[in-house]
Formats: sequence, structure tokens, C-alpha cells
Amino acid sequence: MNIDHVIRYKSRRGLLELDLVLGDFYENEYESLSLIEKNALLKILKKQDNDLWNILSTRNLRELIKEEVSDDK
Repeated sequence: MNIDHVIRYKSRRGLLELDLVLGDFYENEYESLSLIEKNALLKILKKQDNDLWNILSTRNLRELIKEEVSDDK
């Protein structure tokens, strides 16, 4: 399974709020991500739903991805 399919699958969550945020991001911004950013997003999506929602309720997903990429360097 390629990374795009994995991320799409992992973007479907148990919380409606996350489904809305992640679904919107996937539809509108996902295609512009580099492979490095997609790998960072995959790491972010490994978080538990409540933890992820606590983060995304105060932060932009694009900023979170950029931060994850810079932390990996």
C-alpha cells in the first residue's frame, strides 16, 4: 500500500471533528505536500484521537507538519 492510501485511511478517525479537519486538509492541501511532509503527517496521525484533537484545536495542521519535519532534521 502506498503512503497516499495509508494517510487517507488513517485520516478517517473516531471523532467527527477530526474527520472534518483531516478530510478538509486531505481534499484541499494534501497534494501539495512533499514526500518528507507526507511522512511527517503519517507520524502525526499515529497519535490517539483525543491527543490529536487537543493539538489541532489550537494549531494549524500545516504548521504542525512543518514543525515535525524540522524536528526530524
